This record gives sequence, C-alpha cells and structure tokens, in this order.
Amino acid sequence: MSDSKILNHILFFLIIFIVTGTLLNIHLIALYYKKFKPSPESIFLPDYNDSNYTHWSKIPIKCDKIDIVYTWVNGSDKFHILSRYFKKGGDLNTILKDNPRYRDLMGLKYSLRSVKKYVPFINNIWIITDNQYPNWINLNSLGNIHFITHQQLFKNRSHLPSFNSNAIESNFHSLPDEVSDCFLYLNDDIFFGNYVNYSDFFDDDYGIAVYPEKWKAPVLKPEGVWHKSIAFSNSILNRQWEEDKERYYPTHGLQVWNKNILKRMYREIRNEIEFTSQNRFRTNNDTQIPFLFQQYALKYYRHFLPPPINFYGSINDDIKKTREIYFNITRYHPKTVCLNDRLSDVTPDQIYQDLYKFFNTMFPDKGDFEL
Repeated sequence: MSDSKILNHILFFLIIFIVTGTLLNIHLIALYYKKFKPSPESIFLPDYNDSNYTHWSKIPIKCDKIDIVYTWVNGSDKFHILSRYFKKGGDLNTILKDNPRYRDLMGLKYSLRSVKKYVPFINNIWIITDNQYPNWINLNSLGNIHFITHQQLFKNRSHLPSFNSNAIESNFHSLPDEVSDCFLYLNDDIFFGNYVNYSDFFDDDYGIAVYPEKWKAPVLKPEGVWHKSIAFSNSILNRQWEEDKERYYPTHGLQVWNKNILKRMYREIRNEIEFTSQNRFRTNNDTQIPFLFQQYALKYYRHFLPPPINFYGSINDDIKKTREIYFNITRYHPKTVCLNDRLSDVTPDQIYQDLYKFFNTMFPDKGDFEL
C-alpha cells in the first residue's frame, strides 16, 4: 500500500475518532443538564425596573466578602462517646444507633481541599467544634482557617455540652464579629465538586441566592425527627406571621446565609430558638434553622432562585450503589455535593476503601493546613 493511501486511512480514522468524541461529549453534557439543571422557566431573576415593587422594596444584601462556616464533630472520639452516653441517660443502645450522626469519615479534610481547589474567592474559613481538633490538622499552618468553640458560640453556656445540630445552629446569631456578614454554611459531609462563582450565592442587585427543594412543609405524615422539626418550624411561622400556608424545604446541602437575617430571626422568635438551644439532643420541637432562614430570606430580603447546584447522595453498605454515586459525581462534577452517612456499624472495609479512593481521586493535593 502506498504512503498516500496509508495517510488517507489514518486521516479517515482520525476524523471518525474526533466526530465520535464530540458526539459523546454532547451526549454527556445533555445528561448533566437533564440531571442537575432545572427548566428555564423555573429560574427567577427579578426585573430591574421600578415597577417590580415587591422585589425592590425588600431589604438588599451587600457582601464585602464571603466566609465559610463549618460545623464539625469527631464523634468517633472516645471522650465524645462517653459524654453522649452519660448525658443521654446511659442508654448505650441509643448511643450506638446514633453513631453515624457523629462519626468522623474525614470529610472535613477533603471538603477543605475542595475549597482550596474550587472556591478561590473565599475570605476566611471558620470551623465550629466542641473543643476538638482533627488529628490531621497542622495548627501551626492554618492560614485563613480559624476555630470557634461551642463555649464561644453559645449565648447560654449552661446549654453545653450539646450534641444537637439544631441547638448549635440556633446560636449562629451570635457568631463572632470577625465572621463576615455573608457566608456559606457547610456540614462536614459537604464539599465542592466544581468551580463556583460569587454569583452562585450573592448578587449586589438581586440579593441572596435561595435553593429550595421541590416539596413543602408540612409533609402529609412527617416521619423522623428532621421532618417533624421542620413541620414544627413551619407552625412557628404560621403563628408569627398570622397565616396558614405550606413552605418549601431548603436544599439538603450547602446553605447561603447572612448574619443580619439570623439576628432578625433571633429577635422575632427568640423564645423558640432559645428553647432549642437547651436541647442537648434533637427533638421533634426543635427549630430547624435552615428552613426558617430560607423563609425569612424569601419574605423580607431581596433574593433570586438560580439553577440548583447541589448533588445529594446517601452512602450505605451497598457497594454497587455507593460506587454508582461516586461514578456520577466524577462524571458530572456538580458544583456542590452532600454525601450523607448512612453506613452501619458493621460496614464492610471495602466501603471505606472506596470512599477514600474517591476522595483522593477528587482531591489528591494536600493543603498547607495538613500534617
């Protein structure tokens, strides 16, 4: 075969390869938007004109800078387990059943790596803890990372120790002055999977981003303490605002918050918030701060509803399903991810191996904050 024919064959197969790759990329992009993006009509941005009085008469949100606030607990620590054991009344079976809520899967370390990789505009990072420090953190090289203890956060220290995330969040109105007014709130099971922009969270004209879920409170038959506390919080607003209505759940993921809104909530429903603060463990009658915050933002402040950015997945003992979650995250790279811990106390070792392999594939570069 002549050199020209060989060259023609090579060019032919090269063109086929390029066309096939392009079509595959288009297909993957289409799948991404189908999975993570809403229809255009679901995206609301208020018109920039004086006639839209409802929006422009609301309180503006201005952000000079944006911080991140984490809540973190090492529930695997034996002293923390013993403290829960004695405060719970010595009910060991209940303590063991609740272990996944407090267990440390090293999510904070990889979440911090994700911030360094994907959120370059963040000012300071604050980690709220019960006088605990991760064993992998380098306290001599924290950079812009700071710790806030429960003793510093709680307005009433007689409510400590607290093992209740609702109680901890109910004290966010008293965050230190050094924390910026505008901040992103993450639990340690939330991380960034792609680059985000300031405009995903705040806009100088449109205000604060709101990310509601598709279902409303109260659900018909709320089961579990989480749903019941949201139903209770909805009833608080009905009484406070003298109305009877259903309201959308907030996204189960990253929260976009503002200290001034939290302070207003505390002024107006102080008794309910302080009642929650004293509950060392979660109850059906806790205030659910993410839900309440969203309703206050919608009612009183300028806001906009951007396309959803959060991927939610529950990791459990099912190796096949858990691997499928990791595969989807690495394929689509959603902007934010919440990996909820549904693992049992007898989880196969392979599950943990897969989890850390996934984390290190997503975020292989150690931060300066690590030992």
